[in-house]
Amino acid sequence: MNARTRYHSSYSLTVVFLLFLAEFGIPLLAQNGSRPQRTDEVMQSLRKDVATYLSRSVLPALTSFKQQFDASLKSVDLARLENLRKQSHVLLDRIVTHEQEFSKARRGKDFKRALDFRSRLEGNFETRKRLLGEAQRIGSRSGPACRCCSRGWIPR
Repeated sequence: MNARTRYHSSYSLTVVFLLFLAEFGIPLLAQNGSRPQRTDEVMQSLRKDVATYLSRSVLPALTSFKQQFDASLKSVDLARLENLRKQSHVLLDRIVTHEQEFSKARRGKDFKRALDFRSRLEGNFETRKRLLGEAQRIGSRSGPACRCCSRGWIPR
């Protein structure tokens, strides 16, 4: 982990901590140190605030970057990347299903099934690494991706 990545990680953690503090710390101080009576309401409010922040700030920036990234690719690379994205979505669904089945098998003490699903998960993770490697090779030829990497926005 280089210095830029550590800086951005600590910045992200600081933002999350401040959101947490604003949501829980200030109500605690306002009530003279007693716990809020409606923790569910506070959690719902926190979820709503985080979702609003993500939808207003993060999602537009990511959408803009994706559009610039896709526009900078050659048609062959873009078609290959779209194919990789589809494979990734299918793989993610498979990973979630296998993780659920793995957990059920462990809870039911069916260790043979658990071992089977664990090996399937390991195969899925290897496939994921391969897909990410192919996507990175495509992305390394893109102007916006190279500029973001040089600024430290995307860890290498």
